[in-house]
Amino acid sequence: MKIIEATDNAFGSSAEIGAFKGAVKNLSNQQYHSLKAYWSSTDLKFMTANSPSHFKAKYMDKKIEFTEPNAAMILGSLVHCVVLTPQDFEKEFFVMPDLNFAPTRVRQKKKSS
Repeated sequence: MKIIEATDNAFGSSAEIGAFKGAVKNLSNQQYHSLKAYWSSTDLKFMTANSPSHFKAKYMDKKIEFTEPNAAMILGSLVHCVVLTPQDFEKEFFVMPDLNFAPTRVRQKKKSS
């Protein structure tokens, strides 16, 4: 199997027409999903759940607007990043601090018990 870097010029030109076969290192999740030459499992599920003409309108003609990512999509992007591009984790995600909006008396009661 051929392995190249995402920054390699050979990948960019062959990815546009879908001719590249192999693995691509350091390809961000955003770059992967912006490739027009490949269909993801989500794309294929959309086609089978709707119709080929709906698929064409949404993904090829861009006539149907994309929806905001749901919790499952965000989790998938997180797992993709952690497993395949861990060096990009801090650029793509951040960990929220534990925010406690409970009244002060409730927080103090929890600390004392």
